[in-house]
Amino acid sequence: YQNGQRDIDYNFNSYGYTLSATVAPKGGKRFMATLDYSKGDLNSDILILIPQTLTRSQSIYIENSNFGNLNLDFGIYRGFRFNLGGSVMTTSGNRPLNYYQPHAGFLIPLGRKLYWTTEWRYYDFNDKEFAFQDFRVHLITAGIRFRY
Repeated sequence: YQNGQRDIDYNFNSYGYTLSATVAPKGGKRFMATLDYSKGDLNSDILILIPQTLTRSQSIYIENSNFGNLNLDFGIYRGFRFNLGGSVMTTSGNRPLNYYQPHAGFLIPLGRKLYWTTEWRYYDFNDKEFAFQDFRVHLITAGIRFRY
């Protein structure tokens, strides 16, 4: 998108695409896999007014991102399921960062529509410019799932 006004001079471009594949033989009863990949590019350029000095300046923002996700789900025995996978995102440009999120979990049937579920996730956020915003954490959740 371009704005031809000289006092604004705004240019904006955004592109993205996603590829996704899922494999679920026999409806995913024994095995299911999902793979996703996304790519995005964003460029913004606009003329701004700096309030302190009342002068004009260019504000330029650039982001190039890549995102990937893989999930594997296994039907083990009589409704017991095990899953694992993870996500990864990297960006470059004005705010470069890396983000990782592996996970694993299981589902145990307790009755006809009742299940016990437990999952582990690891979150790793790395801002390449501002290290004080980095964080890493392990999260374990457990609960009851009811299907109606």
